[in-house]
Amino acid sequence: PCQRGEGSEFTITGKGGLPPNPSDPIPANSLWQEQDTPTTLAETITPSDQKFVEAQGWISTPNGIQLIVNPNTATPARPWLIPPDCKQLDSQQPLSYIVASTTGIMPISNSEPLQAVIQQFNFIGNTKFSNEELQQQLQPYLGKPITFAELIAARTTITQYYTNNNYITSGAFIPPQTISGNGTVTLNVVEGKVGKININIEGRLNEGYIKSRLARATKAPLNQEKLFSALQLLQLDPLVKTISAELSAGIRPDTSILDIEVVTANPWQIAAIANNGRAPSVGTFRRGGEVGYRNITGMGDSFNTLYTNTDGSDTVEISYSIPVNSSNGKVELFYRHQDNEIVESPFERLDINSNSNTYKLGFSQPIVQTPTQELSLGLAATRRDSKTSILGTNFPLSEGADDNGETKLSILQFFQDYQLRGNNQVLALNSQFNVGLDIFDATVNSNEADSRFFYWRGQGQWVRQLGEDTLLVVGADVQLSPSDLVPLERFGLGGYRSVRGYRQDIRLTDSGALGTVELRLPVPWISAKNRLFQVVPFIDGGVAWNSDGEEVPGNNALASVGLGLQVKLWDRINLRLDYGIPLVDVDDRDRTAQEDGLYFSVFSTPFSF
Repeated sequence: PCQRGEGSEFTITGKGGLPPNPSDPIPANSLWQEQDTPTTLAETITPSDQKFVEAQGWISTPNGIQLIVNPNTATPARPWLIPPDCKQLDSQQPLSYIVASTTGIMPISNSEPLQAVIQQFNFIGNTKFSNEELQQQLQPYLGKPITFAELIAARTTITQYYTNNNYITSGAFIPPQTISGNGTVTLNVVEGKVGKININIEGRLNEGYIKSRLARATKAPLNQEKLFSALQLLQLDPLVKTISAELSAGIRPDTSILDIEVVTANPWQIAAIANNGRAPSVGTFRRGGEVGYRNITGMGDSFNTLYTNTDGSDTVEISYSIPVNSSNGKVELFYRHQDNEIVESPFERLDINSNSNTYKLGFSQPIVQTPTQELSLGLAATRRDSKTSILGTNFPLSEGADDNGETKLSILQFFQDYQLRGNNQVLALNSQFNVGLDIFDATVNSNEADSRFFYWRGQGQWVRQLGEDTLLVVGADVQLSPSDLVPLERFGLGGYRSVRGYRQDIRLTDSGALGTVELRLPVPWISAKNRLFQVVPFIDGGVAWNSDGEEVPGNNALASVGLGLQVKLWDRINLRLDYGIPLVDVDDRDRTAQEDGLYFSVFSTPFSF
């Protein structure tokens, strides 16, 4: 049997608050430990707060069996949290079973304990479970003679039922009462709650950001699983580096105090990028940098800028997002400007230029959010304007452009994102419905593609860990359109992050499908603590087609196999080199490394603050 002294409470603790992975098992001994309630706290409890008094024995009286308290025995502050086989550590003797008669009260032998037949249990204070549901748990104690020890076991059954359903600070106790002839016993149910949340934050994050995300998880009655889930979601939040939580006894017996310690993540995001992922017409070699800052105002908002260029292009992207509710619903503003000049021979002499602007206002809202999965829905309004020119004169060079070479699109987008995280795998899916609208002076044509269109785009990636540093990566990308699309909205097939071994976007069509599979295998004799080398065999394939039956020049299906090398250094530099071998012949110029099947990328986060 266990022993428990007064002033001792169970508390939830955690080094960092969470296991390394949301799905990792949490050992019991890492979460629970016994800790004495500080004397100063115990002294602040006034007699009026000590209202949870449990009967410690029963006697028979002319009016029935009376459940009473032994005045010589200390009453626990939280009687519902003591298992029936726990003994008090004080020296008082337990209450003897006694019987009363008209001639007086006399003790009886402990070998002949008083028994009573209980026909019904009533419950007071329960809101989470109905009377019928709790009554069902006590069926083994009804309609037969039971001892007081068995009555204590009955109330412990209710406490255990709450605990099994993760209401760890809730339970039942037996108040002093008289059991009349109908054999009814009343159990008081105490549904524990968080009386106070103390939050200490190292960094600029607003306290309300943390408190609002714990609000639903700390509603009465307190549920351990919901609290853990909320803490794990906060640990997954990119604004949070570490979080720890401790649950201890509150001043009132039915309340707890939740202490939260948060260390915020580095707000800066600085990266350098380089790859040969652009089309040869504007120069394949792309280089640039990205600077972002998270939590500008302390409310979780973020600002990000990106600049890249090639020999014939410049691209600037600016975005800002801010959470608008405690469920991580976000409003996002996005802008992109792009200038392109054809630098590929022999067209560079024609001074062909194009520029485009994209404006986007979007809102996304997670509707399912747990440590292992998330489903979000979103709506966005997008505006795209582009203009083309030749020899300095505006001219319609792309399908759907007006006489001045301008294309204007007003687009409504409805998107859905799903993520599933496990111990050794991650699945990410994205779906987006795009509707082009004839509003805000959008381009309208009689016989050509214009701003009126509809198409669906779906993307997915599955990553499975097969062993230490060994990954299987499967990706897919599909676009389906019943409409003839302008080039800005078409599906590109071939090249970097598509079917390797071919020129970038060698096929540009209304609809298409792409699949890729690669296996990342570590090279142990080269890899070390701060570096990881992986060889990456891969296979890519895709098909492209137009909605109006227009024939795709050459083969509309592409396929390739190849081998890559991926290197990670100090978690700050990621290098990738791929060589793709085309399996389907196409007309190509073979003027760049990209067209020869070679692709490289460098991504570096060199600075740390």
